[in-house]
Amino acid sequence: MNFEGEIEREKERQRIETVKRSWGDRTEEWLCDAALRGDVGSLKEIIAKDEYILDKILVGGFKGKNPLHVAMSTGQREFVVQLLTTKPELAEVLDTKVGTALHIASSKGHLEIVEPFSHR
Repeated sequence: MNFEGEIEREKERQRIETVKRSWGDRTEEWLCDAALRGDVGSLKEIIAKDEYILDKILVGGFKGKNPLHVAMSTGQREFVVQLLTTKPELAEVLDTKVGTALHIASSKGHLEIVEPFSHR
């Protein structure tokens, strides 16, 4: 076993844990960042930390950008599917400028996301 490699892996693990802790009360920002990157693993981790975070979007208590709208506008299909599987009601939330998440995705040309929802 390579001792130096083990030390480097431990340092990286600690760095990642420090970054996660630094998000602290910024879970809404963390969620929007995950949506932008299409990071489904982070989405699941965020929901595990705050089971009501998606409900905040529905009732208007979410301070950041709507993560569904962010993911739709950047073409993050897997993230969108996971988000809508978890909370389908998010598809009905309106953006003040554009409309629904489907409007946003189609205006950006992300038809691979829009097509499966057009048959509902």
